[in-house]
This record gives sequence, structure tokens and C-alpha cells, in this order.
Amino acid sequence: MEESGWASGNYIRDLFVIFLLPNNIVRPEIVWEQCYHILSEEQIMNMTLAKIEDKLQSNGRSLKEFDKMPYPSLDIVDSLEDRLLVDELNFDVEVLTEEINNNLSNMNTYKRRAFDVIIIAVNGNPRGFFFVYGYGGTGKTYLYNTLLAAIQSKRDIVLNVASSGIASISSKWTHNSFKV
Repeated sequence: MEESGWASGNYIRDLFVIFLLPNNIVRPEIVWEQCYHILSEEQIMNMTLAKIEDKLQSNGRSLKEFDKMPYPSLDIVDSLEDRLLVDELNFDVEVLTEEINNNLSNMNTYKRRAFDVIIIAVNGNPRGFFFVYGYGGTGKTYLYNTLLAAIQSKRDIVLNVASSGIASISSKWTHNSFKV
């Protein structure tokens, strides 16, 4: 790839991918070394300009007010943000629904009660904070995976977190606790 003013960084990135897909470049690392700055420079500049524009707008100003200042190409920034959402929402709803049905039919009473109460809270009636506890092998992960599948099957995003101090929680926290 020869550096020139004939194409945008985005076009050259697309061209690089086109060459990589069918293995048309024998030594892609050499091509990369010679032109990575062309492939990434525009994107870095646009992301930086977008962040500056965001900060200016939060103060009632814009880069558009400055005649000689470049303005970010928001297509590049938007496509990156859209990609994150697409990746997070990329799951097969039919497979998730099958997993939910299978898991619910195999749950004991305690896990099913915990599942029902937590799903009601996730759906907003009422919201809550829950602890799920039990000895190793009692099915906590099974419950978590079923909850995850149920929420994702509605095309909602789930962030999984766990407390490192869960073992030290006092018995006073039993209001919304479930033993599985």
C-alpha cells in the first residue's frame, strides 16, 4: 500500500481488510509496519476531536465556532460505539429461550423462587438488591446463567459482577437473600 492523498484512512483500512480476508498478502506484517500510521491516524484524530467537541458542548460551545479547527467525522466514532452495542447484543434468542425453558424445568423450589423474585425486580416491579449464597455445587452458577439468558433473551445488556467479600456478609442481610 502506497501512502498518498488519494484515499481516506477509512478507505485504506477497508482495503487492507479486503487483502487480508482471502490471504492476498504474503507478509501482512510488513504492509502493516509500513502503513499503520495511515490506517490509524485519522481514527485517533477523530476520536480526540469528538472528545474535545463533547467537552465543549457540555460548556455550551462547539469546535464549529473556530474557523480553522477541524471537526470530527462522527461516522467513525458512531460506528465504534454501535459496534460495542452490537457485540453486546449479539446472541441467538431461540437458543437462549431453549436454555431458559430447560433450566427452569430443572430448578428446585429455592432456585425457582429466587429466579422469579429477581426477574420481577429486573423488570422494574420493584427494583432490588439481592444476595445469592450457598455452598459450592448448590447451583448458584446455574441460577446466574438462567437469569443471564432470561435478561439477554429480551435483548437487554447484562453486566456480571461478583463481590470479593461475599463470604463476610453478616446474617443481618437476609431481606433479599436466597439460599440455593
